[in-house]
Amino acid sequence: MTQEEFFERLGIKDSFTPPISSGYSQLDKIINGGFSNEVVTIASRPGHGKTAFLFNLMMNFSVKQDLKGIAAFPRLSKKDFVLYLTSWVINSDVFDKEVTEAILEDVYPHFMNLSTKRVKTLHRILPLDEIFTMAENEEVNYIILDDYFRSYDLQHDADRFANDYVKIQEFIARKNISVFVSLLTSRTAEKRGGEMKPRLNDIYAGDLVSTYSHKVIQLYRPEEYEIMCREDGISSKGDLELMIQQNSKGRKGSMRFFFVPPGRIQEDINSELKSNFDREERKNNPY
Repeated sequence: MTQEEFFERLGIKDSFTPPISSGYSQLDKIINGGFSNEVVTIASRPGHGKTAFLFNLMMNFSVKQDLKGIAAFPRLSKKDFVLYLTSWVINSDVFDKEVTEAILEDVYPHFMNLSTKRVKTLHRILPLDEIFTMAENEEVNYIILDDYFRSYDLQHDADRFANDYVKIQEFIARKNISVFVSLLTSRTAEKRGGEMKPRLNDIYAGDLVSTYSHKVIQLYRPEEYEIMCREDGISSKGDLELMIQQNSKGRKGSMRFFFVPPGRIQEDINSELKSNFDREERKNNPY
């Protein structure tokens, strides 16, 4: 019996949407097969990979799974977006070198297929209601909002921040899709010193984020702090730690990925989940 058949047997077929695979096998195991009807908040300090991670999710959703989506990257110009796509397709950084005609010919059909059939990309801030109208008209499977909340000052407009999260929740409940948003982590972790890994309460308006998000994932690149060696003595160059700090549909913990400039993120298949789930609590849990 499949999961969908199980829900149908329980009489709740209409409320079940199969999860969307993240495209990363290890991550999917932790989040119960993928993302399904939820608000997913991605946070980090600048330069730690928020935009790159969301870009990779978009490619994994729409290129590898043929899903339709809306992706808002207001801090990426259309030209930069194409260069990101080119780098992703050929698995090589094209920002610092001249792109050959052969490469452009190879990338062109990928771009046209993505932009005309799979993803509507936005490169400026639009009101949520307008984005949601587009999503309904296009019948998309997911929405990505990169840096949307940086269009206004969260610290002085907490009510709008909360209201927008409520709007996202209501839209998800109505349309049964997942929405991914990115936020900036404060500098508190840097002031603590040490490894400077971010905590959940380091996110701006972290209490609101926890209240309205199903998942909160923070990204951390030790290389950004000139920490060039892991505890086991291996080089940390290119390391990206993905920390699932809140998860209503799976486990919490962290796992290692590789960041390949300018924006390809690959999973470390040898990395094991470092779970912070209390084993004693699990043992005493009757479920």
